[in-house]
Amino acid sequence: MPTARIQRRYTRLSTALLSALLPVVLAAPCGTWADTAPDLAEALENRFNDPFFQFTFAVADCPQPLGPRVTLAQQRAQTHVRAEKGSSCWLAGRCERSNSYAYDADIGTALQQAVKPGQLYTHSPLVNSSLWMTVQARTVTVEGCVAGDVPTGFDHDFIARHLEVLVRSVPNVQTAIVRIHTSAQARAGQAVPYPTLRP
Repeated sequence: MPTARIQRRYTRLSTALLSALLPVVLAAPCGTWADTAPDLAEALENRFNDPFFQFTFAVADCPQPLGPRVTLAQQRAQTHVRAEKGSSCWLAGRCERSNSYAYDADIGTALQQAVKPGQLYTHSPLVNSSLWMTVQARTVTVEGCVAGDVPTGFDHDFIARHLEVLVRSVPNVQTAIVRIHTSAQARAGQAVPYPTLRP
């Protein structure tokens, strides 16, 4: 076959392939960015890096708390509020550090030491639980589920007081908030008393 004819066939084949593939190549990046960017903005993340951790794991079906996770829009809305809240503690003379959020990393580390497995004795009402802690501006919030109720001697109020005493034993904690759901409440059909990651 003459060289010129081969070249013409090669050119027609290349043109046909390019025509078929070009729309796909051009469309792919647009579709990918259009789908991904909103997902990233709406993703719930711990955008302020607040101390947040789970420290007991016994109740497998306990709904996970939302904790400090926020969307990008929520982060933007909260930034100014957090700045004012953080500095007001120092301005009022309640904080030695210039911002109340500056205590949170140390509080989180101390709490993790206080609730590590070796510290939770077998008689503790916290053994049969799934619990998370969030630290924000010297406020510690405990959320989760406890498999305890009146017949076992560990009712809701007893466990809440136990957790509050535990949290307040850590230096620089200003406020303790406990939101727990017991097995008795679960049997009664009561919803968990905290926002969850998946409603």
